[in-house]
Amino acid sequence: MIYQERLQKSDLFYGLNIAHLKFYGLWDGINDYRSTRKTSRMFKLNMTLSTLYVFPYVDQCDLVDLLRVDFLSSIPDSKRHHVNSIYQQNAFRCNIFTVLAFTGNVLTIITWTILPGFDTEKTGTGRKKILSGWYPVPYSESPWYEIVFGYEVILICWHGSLVSLYESFLLILLVALYSHFIVLGYHTSTLNKNYKGLIKTKDDATNNIAFNMELRKILLDYNKLLSDALSTFKLMMYFSFALIEITLLCVSSSFVESASMAIQDSVYSSDWYSADKAFATTAQMIMIRAKRPVTLTALKMYPVNMETMIAIFRFIYSAVAVLSKMKE
Repeated sequence: MIYQERLQKSDLFYGLNIAHLKFYGLWDGINDYRSTRKTSRMFKLNMTLSTLYVFPYVDQCDLVDLLRVDFLSSIPDSKRHHVNSIYQQNAFRCNIFTVLAFTGNVLTIITWTILPGFDTEKTGTGRKKILSGWYPVPYSESPWYEIVFGYEVILICWHGSLVSLYESFLLILLVALYSHFIVLGYHTSTLNKNYKGLIKTKDDATNNIAFNMELRKILLDYNKLLSDALSTFKLMMYFSFALIEITLLCVSSSFVESASMAIQDSVYSSDWYSADKAFATTAQMIMIRAKRPVTLTALKMYPVNMETMIAIFRFIYSAVAVLSKMKE
């Protein structure tokens, strides 16, 4: 069986920071599995300490190819310089996302440790636990309370750092996918003779305001039920892991969506019909999946670029105006 080669630093996006992946041993474990299909000792240790019974290890290792700077083999050498600048720019953005994820999760762990929010067995003693689990010892009394508290600190630090590591790894792959969409859109947009970008405007301000107002009402109603002065802050800290994950992943996903829309526009405005059959067929399928009525007639895309389409629209408008004038 032919395995994939190990990825080196020179194979990746220029400026992409993977020091945290190497520090935790995840990068070496992925590379070992790619080249030998054998699970590394570091990953086995990770599995044991973290009690991770299910993890899509094979899929994650195969997806690392997205980080290769030569992932898109269709890019010619004449465009390589501009493509590398795109990769470098998005690598910087990916580094910022990773730092935000790690910083936010570390602050969450520190806050959980300093301000524990769960009571022990005996309420009113002032002693709090970090986690809500039960232990078969009188953990409300010394020295069991100190032992349990230290155990929970170690547990939350380990799992918190591990979750941060996997989240940052998924963010890197997502931003890499977005980068390839941008590069592919740039490549297809330069295939035509006269390219004009499509301008799209979407006004979602009203929907956003309505959503924010409803969310504010829910939070205000929930705050009425809270008695502790710090309970609101603690609640936000407990939700911060999910908040960071949702925020960064949604932002990255929106980048991917925007880049995919740009690919559709660039394909439609390019001289795709003058290319080879494979490219023309692929371009037709892209536009069919885009479900744009103006570009489809009986599931077939005709060789009409944007300039010709706009000219046709203007002619139709002029003809309708003349006919309406004659009717009057």
